[in-house]
Amino acid sequence: MRIGLVYNPNSGKREKDLDLMKTLAKKLEGLRLFCTKSTYLYLKEYFNLEVIGSETTHNDYRDTVNAGNALSKMNLVISIGGDGTASDVVAGMRQTGRLAPVAGVASGTANCGPLIAIRSVADIVDFDFLNIRPKWVIGLDVFEEEYISSAFNDVVISETLISTVEGKSLTIDASNFFYRNERTPREPVSIASE
Repeated sequence: MRIGLVYNPNSGKREKDLDLMKTLAKKLEGLRLFCTKSTYLYLKEYFNLEVIGSETTHNDYRDTVNAGNALSKMNLVISIGGDGTASDVVAGMRQTGRLAPVAGVASGTANCGPLIAIRSVADIVDFDFLNIRPKWVIGLDVFEEEYISSAFNDVVISETLISTVEGKSLTIDASNFFYRNERTPREPVSIASE
């Protein structure tokens, strides 16, 4: 069985991730694990990983999209981050035309979407990585002339959204995030106005 790992270092708080990583590493010991260079830099101390793909590391969403692209032929892809990380992985897979099952490990700001299968150390212990039973999840595909991404629980109808900035959950400007990849703090305003 070929398992791909994707890690988003900008997602959530790293202190929380330590127990999850150690437990996940123990559970996956002896299996063939693959990742891209960006994930390898953060997970090499926990896992025995084979690096695939030759992408440049950007330290933003492009790394997780590239990982989805490179890992689309895996039997399972484990996305370690939040809902956005899992959505980015699927977007990368969609670019190749191949979809692998995705199991999200909750370590992000938002962990409520349908791709987040593992929320605790106990979930890792109970999860059967060798006998997965994938199910189709309905998402909302986003296009601007060409395919951009798929959303599974997030639809932004405001000028702000919640994201992780330097390990803290903050409200940021949605436009700057989506169009400039900037996480600019911004106070939310009511959308229930005239």
